[in-house]
Amino acid sequence: MVWMEDNICIYRYGEILHTSAVLVGTIHVIQGIYINWREPAFSSVVCKQKKSYKPKPARLVEIPKDNGKMRPLSIYCYEDKLVQEALRRILEAVFEPMFYDEMMGFRPNRGCHKAIRKLNLMLERKPTSYVLDADIKGFFQHLDHEWIIRFIGSRIKDPNIIRLVRRMLKAGIMNNYEFEETEEGSGQGSVCSLVISCIYMHYVLVW
Repeated sequence: MVWMEDNICIYRYGEILHTSAVLVGTIHVIQGIYINWREPAFSSVVCKQKKSYKPKPARLVEIPKDNGKMRPLSIYCYEDKLVQEALRRILEAVFEPMFYDEMMGFRPNRGCHKAIRKLNLMLERKPTSYVLDADIKGFFQHLDHEWIIRFIGSRIKDPNIIRLVRRMLKAGIMNNYEFEETEEGSGQGSVCSLVISCIYMHYVLVW
């Protein structure tokens, strides 16, 4: 159960129902995750602006990869990172319990070592003929925005959260001092991108 100050219940059976005052008060989650929207940092960015909040375009930089190619990285302003962190906690609290146990990437208390142990157990205890090592090319850059909204909207019914996700995805980037619209993808460098990628992969596997 999640409850907010101002007597607004927003969470039940893994589904957010309503948060008309999501930008004020304190959200408490049973897993011990909480967001204090009355902290000065949050209140100055979100509470005063309420529904008028609009993320700023991220600054695009490229960093070298091991294979010699370049990886695009989005640099966000301080205020947007604060809001992204708050949104990440909400998304993680709702979606984390439903992810496949075998999904190890970008999840709390999981990583490469746990994935290797899991794979070893599967190889030792189950008949295995093949192990596939694959990489999805340009995964973060090509996430479909409408599918992201549909996936998140299947569990979160609050239009304020959906509006915030959409605005973050559509905020655009500044590339060499020129604005470019973001028609797809979730910027690598966004605090929310990792949990959004897990949500996307989960529903691709389930649906």
